[in-house]
This record gives sequence, structure tokens and C-alpha cells, in this order.
Amino acid sequence: MKFDMLPFVPFARNSLQFAARSMVGLMLLAVGPAYGTDRYFPDLSAKSENGIYLVEAKSPDNAIVPTPPFQDHFQYTLTHLPSGKQRWEWKPERHSNPLSLNVHDSGVVVVWNVHDEFEVIGIDGKAKVALALHEYISKDEFDRWAQSRGWAGQYWNVHSLWYFCHIETELYFVVRTYWDRRLVIDIKSRSAVNDLSRIQRELDACEKQIALKVLTEQLDQFTRNARDVNESETQTAAYLCGKLQIHEAIPLLKQLESAANATSSVTRDENGTWRCENSLRQVVQLSLRRLSANPIGYPATFICFTDSEPKWNLLRPAICPTRAAQSTDLPLGLSRIQVLALLGNPDYVGPEFVNRIQGEYEWEYDMDADVPFTLRLNFQDNDHKLTKISRIEPLWRKTGVRDKYLSQ
Repeated sequence: MKFDMLPFVPFARNSLQFAARSMVGLMLLAVGPAYGTDRYFPDLSAKSENGIYLVEAKSPDNAIVPTPPFQDHFQYTLTHLPSGKQRWEWKPERHSNPLSLNVHDSGVVVVWNVHDEFEVIGIDGKAKVALALHEYISKDEFDRWAQSRGWAGQYWNVHSLWYFCHIETELYFVVRTYWDRRLVIDIKSRSAVNDLSRIQRELDACEKQIALKVLTEQLDQFTRNARDVNESETQTAAYLCGKLQIHEAIPLLKQLESAANATSSVTRDENGTWRCENSLRQVVQLSLRRLSANPIGYPATFICFTDSEPKWNLLRPAICPTRAAQSTDLPLGLSRIQVLALLGNPDYVGPEFVNRIQGEYEWEYDMDADVPFTLRLNFQDNDHKLTKISRIEPLWRKTGVRDKYLSQ
């Protein structure tokens, strides 16, 4: 069994891609999604793992200054790099803007296009739609897991794993979504594989190998404070370690939890509350809990009430070890500052005001007690007083709850 590295998935905030190679080789990139009414489609290119082939997709619209939105008329080319010779040029017969290009050392190209289709282009330059997402995944499933991005469509590929995989003599292209759906294409027949039972074990082994290798390599980058550290691929690898129950990753995850050079998102709501959220740490702590290992406890979220943006310290004191016990006698009517003094920062804050219609918002604490639980606190929107306290089943054990939050 062999897996190969893929270079790039636009519109995927955190995903791993592996394209073409004989043994283990990795390079992972990701970009954020498009927002707003206008949608832009940049020129794309990708090299196969060993640098044998280069595939490019270019639109003449991207040569215009300023570049207009909704670029079209993309032309695709495949070049054999050692000889410099172009193998083929492909012009789609319909509007088919690319979202990602994936190329194998054999010259096989897989294009993910704007219609959420996966087109396979052989070394002969002939293309065929091998898998259409809307035919393979039901609308109910898609609506449940994908995030809406307005005009840009639904955003489904966060924490997804993309790779080519050789099993025996066959080559497959695989996408594993964050909710564990596998999209598998048999490259030889250029068609979707519906029955995965025959190759399930090999795919499991391949994905575990990928996740552990990436986590090891990226932890080294974090430790050295390297400039080329890739948080997107690190998040996905850490996430997969929990999903795939890779217990040998626990020491690596605990080291990664203390990384002080991870990027945090900072927002300020209309009431002047600053919130700093470190999604890498949230993912790491989620995976540790799923592996039945308590996190070290560095806060993943920071709440602050200041006029100007505060300076965030990712290595602030770890979570209060007695917060689970202190939460048992928490009285209603406390202010947010009082709650922070007793319990520290929450692990999760509802996206903006999750119950805005009811005039409430939520903080959640995942408690690593003898009997684990999640503490949910509801605050009133107008005076920010604690109005409701709920001790519920640990949300890291509930299918999809934390996963979907972190896929936003």
C-alpha cells in the first residue's frame, strides 16, 4: 500500500492533501473560503509528488487588471517537467471553474470543480466526471454537515483528507470528510467506488499513517518556530488522530497543546467584549479527550473586557484544576467577570450570540472530572448575568457537535 501527496485545496480552511509518490511524502496547503456576493477563481497549478508532472488551469480573465469576479473560460494543460513537453491541453465544453487540482506522478489529474464534481483526466487528455457530490451525498446529509457560505455555496471540506492511494495494483483518489464520509474514485475506471468493504482496512491504515506523520513533522516545525509551519495541515492531522483513535499520538498532541506560536482569531462583539479563540488548541484538546487523555489545560479561548485589543498570552496559566468542583455550587446572577474568576475562560463560546432571538448566549466548559461532563452557561444579552446552568453529557463524545463547531 502506498499513498501520495496532493498540493492544494482552495476554499478549504483546514484540509490535508496528498498527491503522487511511491512511499510516504507530504505537502499540505489550504486557503480560506470566499465570502460575499462576488466569487473569484484564481489560476491554479499543482506538481506531482516527485515533480514529474505540472498541471495548470488558467483563465484569460485573470490577466485583466483589476481582476473581475466570476472568472471563466479556464484552459487546462499538463506538462512533463523532465522533458518540458506539454502532454495535453483541455478546454471544458461547459463552465467548469476549478477549485482544486490534484496530479499523480503517472500523469493522472483529478479536478474538483465549481459544480462539486470530481473530473478525472487521463494521460491521454480525456476527461470524465467520476463523482458528483450531489449524487453521492444526500441533501439531508449535506445540509447537516456543510456550512453555508451564501453565494459561495456550502463549505464542506474543513478538516478533510485528500490523497492518492495504491492498493495492490490499483490507484485510488480519496477524500475523507470531517464527518467520516469517504469519497473514493477508482482511477482506472474513472468511476466512484460505492462498496468500500474490500479496501476499508487499507484506507484506515493509510489515513492513520498520514495523520501521524504530518503531526510529527509539523510539531517539529512548531518547536523550531519555523516560518513554513502550516497550521491548517496541523489542525487536520491533530483532528484525525482523535477520530482515528491513534493513541501513540497522545504525547505529540500534549506537546502541541503548549505551542505558543499558533495563530488565534480575535473578534470583538457589539458590547465591547474581546474574544480570542485558538482553534488549533481546541482541536488538540478535543482529540486528547477522545483518546481518553486529559489535556494539559492551557486555555483555548480568552475573554477580555477592555477598550483596546489586549495582548494575548497563549501560555497563560493552565485551566483551574478545581473548576469542575467549583461549578457544582455556581449561583445564578453572576456576572461574566465573576464566572471567569471562578472557572477561568470557557472552552467554547457560541458563534456570536447563538440564541440571539431569546436574547441569550452561551459559554461551554468541557470538564475532565471523574465522571466527565460539559457545563453550559447561559447569559442574558442585556445585562450579561448568568441565567441558566446545565450539566450535560460530554459534548466531545456526541457525534458531530464539537466537529461542526470547529468546521466553521
